[in-house]
Amino acid sequence: MNYSLATSAFALLLCSCQSPMRSGEQWQHGTYKRKTDIKFNGLSRSYLLHIPETMPPNGWPLVVVLHGAFSTAKEMERQSGFSALADQEGFSVAYPNGIGLFGQLQHWNAGHCCGKAAKDNVDDVGFISAVIDNAVQACPIDKNRIYLIGYSNGGMMAYRYAAEQTGRLAAAAVFAAAIDSTVEGEDDAWTPPQPTRPLPIMILHGKADDIVPLQGGASPAKANGRHYASVAAAKRFWNSNNGTTAEVRVEFLEDWGHMWPGPWFTNREDAPEAMRGYDAAKVIWNFFRPYRLL
Repeated sequence: MNYSLATSAFALLLCSCQSPMRSGEQWQHGTYKRKTDIKFNGLSRSYLLHIPETMPPNGWPLVVVLHGAFSTAKEMERQSGFSALADQEGFSVAYPNGIGLFGQLQHWNAGHCCGKAAKDNVDDVGFISAVIDNAVQACPIDKNRIYLIGYSNGGMMAYRYAAEQTGRLAAAAVFAAAIDSTVEGEDDAWTPPQPTRPLPIMILHGKADDIVPLQGGASPAKANGRHYASVAAAKRFWNSNNGTTAEVRVEFLEDWGHMWPGPWFTNREDAPEAMRGYDAAKVIWNFFRPYRLL
């Protein structure tokens, strides 16, 4: 079957499609805003779905990318570079939006953190599952190749989702995140649950991160009383779960702080020499590539 972008009478705009691909139909290349059945404050929660130009015979792998606190799906798409990479490598990308106010200050309920989402116990695990389901219903996704990556508060959310919904993912990755945290004077009411199976996971962290410190503890940049678990603690958690069955890869980024480590930032003149041109999207995709659900 020819899945090129040749004009076809059967071509559908992705943003209006609600059914799986049928024989003869072709998809438009681009990024589309889609809504789910999940609501917050009376409004349907949304995500962006990027479709590349070509499709493998078994459908597109899907990479779900979670933005950091007070960011948006659109900003994460622009800064992460995943959509451009998806066009080169032939996978689709979903960028969910956290809860916020008028499309701003968006964040996630990672269980232990943060803000209104955690305080109100927003079901972000259910929302991310709804995003995956919506994407699978909308277009041909290879359900054996669904991956998750999160940044900062989105990375904390990725840890939580990977632990609670392990069976939906082929692999996961996090950058600049802690798997758990506590606040002085408050009870530690949440810890990550035991995953249901081994899961390949990649952990990236800047050695100079002053928001979520690599060694854990209080943030040097934020006097909010929160103490973060260390990267070592996250590694122990996943090693304990995975044993020798699935890889836990940790990569420390020299002289790098809390910004997303992609060309949007690493190509700047003030980027550390050791990180010049580093592209986390490529590094993470190369980690994801060989893994699929059995």
